[in-house]
Amino acid sequence: MIATVAAAAVVGVTLSVASAGAGPTAAQTAAAVPGKVTVWGDAAPANGSVDSDRDSVELGTPFTPATDGVVLGVRFYKTPENSGTHVGNLWDASGKRLATVTFSGETSRGWQTAYFDQPVKLKAGSGYVASYLAPKGRYHQTQQFWSGSTTDLLSVPKGNSGVYSYGRSSSFPKQTWNRSQYWVDAVFAPMTGTGTGTPTATPTATPTPTKTPAPTPTVTPKPTPTATPTPTPTATPKPTPTATPTPTPTATPTPPPASGAFPNASNTGVPAGVTLTPYTGPSRITQPGTVIDSKLITTPLVITAGANDVVIRNSIVRANGFWLVLNDEGAKNLQIIDSELDGNGNTNNDAAVAGRNYTLTRVNIHRTIDGLKIGDNVTVQDSYIHDLLMTSDSHNDGIQSLGSDNVKIAHNTILVAKGSTSAIILSTGSAQSMKNILIDNNLMGGGAYTVYGGYQAGTDVLSRVGNVVISNNRITTSVFPNGGAYGPFSSVNAPAVTLSGNVWHDGPKAGQRVG
Repeated sequence: MIATVAAAAVVGVTLSVASAGAGPTAAQTAAAVPGKVTVWGDAAPANGSVDSDRDSVELGTPFTPATDGVVLGVRFYKTPENSGTHVGNLWDASGKRLATVTFSGETSRGWQTAYFDQPVKLKAGSGYVASYLAPKGRYHQTQQFWSGSTTDLLSVPKGNSGVYSYGRSSSFPKQTWNRSQYWVDAVFAPMTGTGTGTPTATPTATPTPTKTPAPTPTVTPKPTPTATPTPTPTATPKPTPTATPTPTPTATPTPPPASGAFPNASNTGVPAGVTLTPYTGPSRITQPGTVIDSKLITTPLVITAGANDVVIRNSIVRANGFWLVLNDEGAKNLQIIDSELDGNGNTNNDAAVAGRNYTLTRVNIHRTIDGLKIGDNVTVQDSYIHDLLMTSDSHNDGIQSLGSDNVKIAHNTILVAKGSTSAIILSTGSAQSMKNILIDNNLMGGGAYTVYGGYQAGTDVLSRVGNVVISNNRITTSVFPNGGAYGPFSSVNAPAVTLSGNVWHDGPKAGQRVG
């Protein structure tokens, strides 16, 4: 409940008193997409009550990002009493509205999320407010709320983390009452490598030139990896569900590349002889077992909760979305096979695939900012990540994790150009867990360091990192003489990380052990 003295528009509001209580604990972690976090996590608020107030009111949470990034949308926690059409908003600290969206498809209880048409770029250290209009009041609230954010990437003012403004339409909320929190949240995608565990080593020597003089490395990080900025990117559009696509007869499967032949354009992507037809199915996949075969897909795909065992094969996804394929709602066993993921040169792109519970086999990925954003239970095999889209501050990664368990990255070619951050980065600073990761038998090159292995003693929390194995990989000197601008590996300390069998692929030390 909000005090009647707060504004003239509040006259006549009946006060009710709710018991004090704590909100979500630190264990209520951020959303599952790598790089995507929220202030309050996904669990229901631990304490609180439904306010008896029935007046239209804008409710918000002020927050400050610790790093540059983008806000993708707004969330609020709903109970059945909170009815009407809800409108989400994002404001800067001066009260300028940066984005707005109307919620749809709400459930009667739980976190409701609405994504903006375009993600909104935020600056580290600047204040913002995520809010929504509750046109009939009856919102969920917790009085005397003193807890902070569940992530170190977004901070809130303790004791004053809930704000409000009365009115029949949305207005900038800035008033507070009784230390109340109204359970409004932002969906934030930070820049790469923002956590405290990011290595900060400074190179001791300039890379030694080979026969062909090598220019001074243009890598901008120090080599502290920073996240992928996405200036006013184009978000994954809200799709309109249509019928489930009809499976198409499949081509003869492409045999895996021979063990001596690393993936390239000739043995990844759509097999020769496959005829593509335009994809006319839904962009939001809701049916389990959906098979998309031999299609040219020009809109990003979202795999929804419960849509398990979706298969995309013998197809090209060439679209202008923030992600080309997103699997962050919990669907299991997404398979992308013998396909091409083309970011279409869109500088507002973030990655080709983001989420968890997916396997890529013989996939050709190019013209995206990052190749892949990986969460838990991901396998990437026999695939080719190359020619990522470079901008002045893109800090590209071939594969990026901000927290993953159970990952296998095997027999791929991952090449990133000068100016990129890494071929593979396991960034544990903001991660709750980075365990059971196998990086084996890949051909890799480029980056500040080619691979950031997830554990730097004295910086990262050992209990969060374990069983990271980096083995039998080949490091090419085709981008930098030392693999990366500063070397092949960083943050690969025992006991969390094991290095074995890694060799130089070419150059004067070809065949010799790396490190």
